[in-house]
Amino acid sequence: MRHQPASAADPASASSVAFRTTIFQVAPLLVAVTVLILGHGLQGTLLGVRGGLEGMSARSIGLVMSAYFLGFIAGSLWSVHLIEAVGHIRTFAAFASVTSAVALAYALEISVVGWTVLRIINGFCFAGMILVVESWLNAGTASRWRGRVLAIYGTITLAAWAVSQPMLSLADPGGFVLFCLVSILVSLSLVPVTLSRTGVSSDIGAERMSPRELFVISPIGLIGTFLIGFWGSAFWGMGPTFGQMINMSTEEIAAFMAAVMIGAAIGQWPMGWLSDLMDRRIVLAGGTLLAAISAIGVAVSETQNSLLLWAVLYGATSITMYSICIAHVNDRVSPTKLLAAASGLLISYGAGSTFGPLLAGGLMDHFGSELLFSGSAAVQAAFVIFICWRILVERAVPNADKEAFVAMPSAATSHVGVELNRHTTIRD
Repeated sequence: MRHQPASAADPASASSVAFRTTIFQVAPLLVAVTVLILGHGLQGTLLGVRGGLEGMSARSIGLVMSAYFLGFIAGSLWSVHLIEAVGHIRTFAAFASVTSAVALAYALEISVVGWTVLRIINGFCFAGMILVVESWLNAGTASRWRGRVLAIYGTITLAAWAVSQPMLSLADPGGFVLFCLVSILVSLSLVPVTLSRTGVSSDIGAERMSPRELFVISPIGLIGTFLIGFWGSAFWGMGPTFGQMINMSTEEIAAFMAAVMIGAAIGQWPMGWLSDLMDRRIVLAGGTLLAAISAIGVAVSETQNSLLLWAVLYGATSITMYSICIAHVNDRVSPTKLLAAASGLLISYGAGSTFGPLLAGGLMDHFGSELLFSGSAAVQAAFVIFICWRILVERAVPNADKEAFVAMPSAATSHVGVELNRHTTIRD
């Protein structure tokens, strides 16, 4: 009896082998981004705590944190040209080297002005590294596997963010050790990337779409990404300061920040599943309303346990709304415009993020720590009202015309989930 090849006799088995091969090829990138996010996530919380220990006001810390997103926007725009000029690997190596040095410089130059400059550089480099990873993942993965690979990427990123927060307790935030640890982690992220033997072309085909065009296509998408960037960056930038102002210990601050990311990881798939079944705008409105309620819950909590429970719900709703917004826009644009739309939404998100910590810091200085979350709740409530109005005046996209939902970590997103030109060679 003749034996048929596995691909002919068992298509499912052949498909499984192909998927495992794909995962093996992108594994170095996934390892690199995991280590990178561990360092980057720790650094963000560490700076907020260290700034408070050094006597910086909430307004000053807000300025420092907002500066990161100025650099992030610039890096998102300019890094494309660097990738096309020197390739993915060299671009990642250059940015990782600078980021590693900056991590140490924070401990050497402790001042508002110094940290503001360093945060701009930090944001610029991180945007470049994430663009390298995400464009590489997109272009180096066959279309049939792309959704699964990006889902794995999103899950790993969220998990790394969550794990990075308890690392704050490994040493005294007032010392030098944690800054060294951040530098070590960023440097180690270089190893799997520079040793990788697979990749894609350095031509990533960058496109842009103006805010006006995006607003015409999806007012909810444009305004939503701006506002989500606003309240998301306010939390990430000022969350540690909020903890210090209500007399949390370092361990409690770490647990609080981790709880939000755990909530985000838990909430991604249920929210995405619901948005695939019904009008995404309804899910967006419901999730944002729950985010506003949970924000108030955090603001008025009197015990650590209740605070953590509300924090998990806040992460499961407020952070996951970014993915829903992107999916909503993708439903309304042609495949040839996906990259241009994603680039425009990234700029919208970055613009909102620039204002979040700055305004939150000023409000917290004048009115108290609870304004971080009660202020976010007010913005979220206004967004819910806007979504409800749009539901009344605009028809929903039929389920048959929807793009597949992909979970995306907004705190580290550039072009993830967008299909780029697929190539098979790389410049190194």
